[in-house]
Amino acid sequence: MKTKQTKMLLIDANPFTSSKNKEIERMIETADNGEMLVQLMRKKMDGLNHHALMAKALENEEKVLPFIMERTLTNRQSVFIENAVAFFLRCKTDISGWILENYDTFKSEYMKQFLCLVLGFKGDTEVIPFLMNEVIRFEKYYPDKDYNQGPILGLQEIEYRFFNERE
Repeated sequence: MKTKQTKMLLIDANPFTSSKNKEIERMIETADNGEMLVQLMRKKMDGLNHHALMAKALENEEKVLPFIMERTLTNRQSVFIENAVAFFLRCKTDISGWILENYDTFKSEYMKQFLCLVLGFKGDTEVIPFLMNEVIRFEKYYPDKDYNQGPILGLQEIEYRFFNERE
C-alpha cells in the first residue's frame, strides 16, 4: 500500500504534473510578447508544454518571428535551435530568402544543417545547388557528425514536392 508521501513523490516525478512543468505552463499562458515566447523556447519542457508553446508562438507569428530570426543568428543552444526549427517548419512565412542571405552569419553548424532542412520544406527548386554544396561541405568538414542529413533530407523533400509524379 502506497503512503501519502510516496504518492506525492510519484506525482512530482511525473513530468505531466511536476511543479516545474506547471510553472512553465503558467509562463506560456502569461507570455504576452514575442520576446517572452522566444525566451521560453530556450527552456527544456515536457511535450504538452512544448505543444502549447509552439501553438502560442504560431498564433503570434508576426510578433515572434523577428525575435526568433535575430536569436537564430548567434544561438548555439540545442533546445532553442530545435524549437526555432520546429517553428520555422510550421510558420506561414517563407523564410528561405532570409536563410540564404544570412547563412554565412549563423554561428552554429548544428543550426545550419537544420536550416537546410527548412529550405527543403519551404524553398523552391533554386535551392537545390546550394543544398548539394552543403551536403559536400558537411561531409568534408564534419565527417564524424550527421550534419549532412539536413541538406540530404531537404533535397528529398524538394524532390517529393516538385518532381514526384502524383496520381
